[in-house]
Amino acid sequence: RRFASPRLGFAVPRRQLALAVDRNALKRVAREAWRLAPWGDAARPALAMIKLRRAEPEWRAMPAARLKKVWRAELDGLVARAVRRIAAAAGAAST
Repeated sequence: RRFASPRLGFAVPRRQLALAVDRNALKRVAREAWRLAPWGDAARPALAMIKLRRAEPEWRAMPAARLKKVWRAELDGLVARAVRRIAAAAGAAST
């Protein structure tokens, strides 16, 4: 199935982040990290899924602005790893 624009799915369980405000903030930060990722020659996937697997205990006491920076740093690392994997797979497929 073809999509007009890349689709990005999220799974943020309530048991990880109890407040909807926090879940939505994480989703906004994840969308921003995805959109601003340095894709370069790597083709952006048409469909991707991001799942929050853990919540750090110190997140509860952290101010929102600091929390968003922590999330963004972690998401930037994950997206960069995905870009490298996609680029490597494309390079392997072309040879």
